[in-house]
Parts: sequence; C-alpha cells; structure tokens
Amino acid sequence: MSNNRYQIIRKQHEKTKLVLRYITHAQRGSDWHSVKHVHDFTEIFFVVNGKGRFLIDNESFSTYSDDVVIISSKIPHTESPMENEDFEYIVLGVEGLELQDHNGNKLVRQVFNLNSEHDKMMFYLNVLLQEVELKNERYEAICHNILEVLIFLIIRSNDKQLSYRSITKGMKECEIIENYIKANYHKNITLDDLSELTYLSKFYISHAFKRYKGISPISYLIQTRIQHAKKLLESTNKSMAQIATDVGFVSQSHFSQTFKQETNHTPFEYRKLSQELKQDTDRQ
Repeated sequence: MSNNRYQIIRKQHEKTKLVLRYITHAQRGSDWHSVKHVHDFTEIFFVVNGKGRFLIDNESFSTYSDDVVIISSKIPHTESPMENEDFEYIVLGVEGLELQDHNGNKLVRQVFNLNSEHDKMMFYLNVLLQEVELKNERYEAICHNILEVLIFLIIRSNDKQLSYRSITKGMKECEIIENYIKANYHKNITLDDLSELTYLSKFYISHAFKRYKGISPISYLIQTRIQHAKKLLESTNKSMAQIATDVGFVSQSHFSQTFKQETNHTPFEYRKLSQELKQDTDRQ
C-alpha cells in the first residue's frame, strides 16, 4: 500500500467578512434590458459563453468566454450582448469587498481571463448555483465559503497583481472622511465636524480611522496639507504666508513649525532644495 501525506502549514488563515447578496445566471433573450445602474456593493461577472459589451463609468469594452469582470461599488455600468451573438454570464453581488492593485489602490474595474483556473472556478460556480436553487440546510454557510474560495482563486490567477480588503463596520464612514479631507483640507476641520458628517462619536472616528489609514484623521489632515504645500512651494512663487493660508493653516508660524516637523526642513529650505534639484535636472 502507498499513500501520500501533505502537511498543512499552521499559520493564521485569512477570514473574510464578505456577504453574498445574490447570484444571477443570465442568458441572452428577447427580454434583455440594458440600463446603466449602480450598486452599493461589488459585482463579479463570469462570462460563461459568447460575446458581450460592458459600459463601465463611460468606458466601453468587449468581453468573451472565460473573461471575469469586476466592478467596484457605486460605479455606473451596464452590460449587453453583441449583435447576433450568444451571451451568458454568472454574476455575484458581494458586499464588503474592495479590490486593490498591488500598491493598495482601489480599482474601479478589473478584467482578466480565467486561464488555468477555468475548470476550478466553473465547478465552484455551478455548486454555488445548485446550493441557492435547492436551499438545503446550511446552504448560506456553504455559499459564503465558496465565495471566499472564488475570491482567493481570482487573486491567485492574477499573479498577486490583485488583493482585497473586507469593508468592515465604519470603513465606509472612514472613506467619507478621507474624501472630505481631500476636498476640504484648506478649511478648518475638527473632529466635531467629522462626527457631524458621519453621525459617529469622535472617539469611534479616531480609532476607526487609525485602523483604516494607520494614522488619526487630524494627522491625515496635516499630511494632506503638507503635500499640497510642497506642490505650491515647488511650482509657484507664492509667499509663505499665502501658502499657509491656501492649505489651511491659521498662521505662517504654525505652518512653518508643522512643515519642519513633517519634513525636517523649513518651507524656505524645501523650496530652495526643490529649485536646486530642478536646475540640476535641467542641466542634464
């Protein structure tokens, strides 16, 4: 008798907090309606057969059998068959999922081919469809475990060019805060303002945002102001006082002190260094 035994490396396993909102199996028919729409969750399309066209955030492109199309939440999109072509797909609506590139940037959409993972993915998708159709005992748990398998296969088939993060409680509010700071960094923003914006307590905001970005919301505000100040120092001849006002500091002295703490240079030193660097580059 012969046997093969494979040890599983004991380490912390990734556990997602995803919710499968629905699974739809669609095929071309006379009742096909193509209307642009948005969702509060991510959609993952698996093109099973034929040719189709997707319109995502005003960008149109074609898809073919074995393609996977991932569309992030809140992105306007629609899909339709090509003229005189079959078009069949399975789509999953997934709440709590945000796909990123290898640099951690959120992806609006991603398109790729199943390649070597085709048979495996189609097997799991068919099991998923069977489970939701029959609704036998504990089918919900089985469906969510299969969803995790599909997500990991998607990431693996992209050669680590994709990753994901589960959108946990408070993350949406943290995204709102991040975008608000990016758009209003030049204004006087306080934790009270952010609390009023998100209907969350200041204590909760401080801790949730630190988990989200690694720093407090006020530290993120300061970093954002400094980044914009750097751009103005590099590209304009504005006075230090004017730049301080433009990026939201109450005084030039506060601006200079904070800038030195963040960069180890005064604003004047930073401008001089950037000018010297530009001159050296121009000479080359």
